[in-house]
Amino acid sequence: MLKHMKQMLCIIVIFFLILFTYMVYNTIIVGKEESRINVSFIFPDRKVFSVGERIEVTAVICSNESKIIRIDYPGFYVKIYRNGLYLGTEPSFYVQLDIFAQVKLIPGKCYRKTVSVPLHLPGRYTLQPCFVFKEADSSKELAKAEKKAIIGEEKTIVVKGHLG
Repeated sequence: MLKHMKQMLCIIVIFFLILFTYMVYNTIIVGKEESRINVSFIFPDRKVFSVGERIEVTAVICSNESKIIRIDYPGFYVKIYRNGLYLGTEPSFYVQLDIFAQVKLIPGKCYRKTVSVPLHLPGRYTLQPCFVFKEADSSKELAKAEKKAIIGEEKTIVVKGHLG
C-alpha cells in the first residue's frame, strides 16, 4: 500500500513538473511580444518663432503587428495655451483631421499626420498634442473597440513680434 502511494505521488510530481515546464516555455521562450501601438509627437527644434509663422506638429503612429485603427473624435489635435491661458485647439481651433478615417498599420511602417498651428500673437505658448483612436484586429471589432487617447508632452515656445 505504501509503495502504491509513493508511485502515485511520484506520478503527480512528474505531471506538475511537466506542466510547469510547459507554462514557463510558453510564457518566456515562445512568449509573444505584447501587441502595442506607439504614438510619438514631433515638434520643430526651434523654440523662438515670429508672429504670423506656423509651427508644425506631427504624430507618428506605429504598431509592432498588423492593426486596424480608426482615428476617432476628436482625432489628432493640439491644445494651445498662451501665457498660461487656454486658447483652444488646433487645427483652426477645433476643426478636426481625418475623423473616423480607418488606417491599417503594418509592422515596420508608420502612419504620419501633421497639424499646422498658426501663431497670431506674441507671447509664451505651450502646445500639447493629443491623438484619439480606436484599435481592433478586424474592422468588425472596430465598432466595439474602446476609445483611447494618447496625450503627448508639452512643448513651450516663444513668439516674438508685434501685431499689425
